[in-house]
Amino acid sequence: MKHKLNPMQSKKLGKYIAIGTLLFAINACTKPAAETPQPAEPQGFSKLEVASNFDWKNSKTITINVTGLPTNEPIRSTLTMSRHSGGNEDFYAGSHLMSENVSVTLRIPAAQDSLIVRFGTVQKTISVKTRTVTVDYLPTIEPDIP
Repeated sequence: MKHKLNPMQSKKLGKYIAIGTLLFAINACTKPAAETPQPAEPQGFSKLEVASNFDWKNSKTITINVTGLPTNEPIRSTLTMSRHSGGNEDFYAGSHLMSENVSVTLRIPAAQDSLIVRFGTVQKTISVKTRTVTVDYLPTIEPDIP
C-alpha cells in the first residue's frame, strides 16, 4: 500500500525542505574563519626599552607642615590626612593641640595628587605634587557672589 501525504503534510514537508536548503546555502557562502596569528615568543628583557623619564617608584614620601593657631583655651582634636573625604583610608591620624605646629612625613602612592586634611570641623584639600606642603587650621571661606 502506497502512503499518500495529505495537503497539510505536503506543506510542512515543503517548508522543512526550503528551510534546510536555505541553511545549507547560508553556511556554504560564509568564509572560513581566518586563523589568528600568534604573537612572537619573547626573546627576553634585554630588548625592552623604557622612556628615560619613566619613574619606577610606586610611592613617594612627602612632609606636611601644619601651622598651629594660637588659642585662648587648649583645643585638642584629631588631625587626619586621608585619600578621600568620606573614606577610612587615613594615611595619618593623631591627637594634637590646635596651637602646636606639627610636621608629618608620609609615604603615599606616587599617583596621589591631593590629600584631605581634617582637624575637628575644618577640612581642606591640599595638593601634594611637591615634597613639602604647608597647611593651617584656618577654614577656607568662599566669597558670596550674588
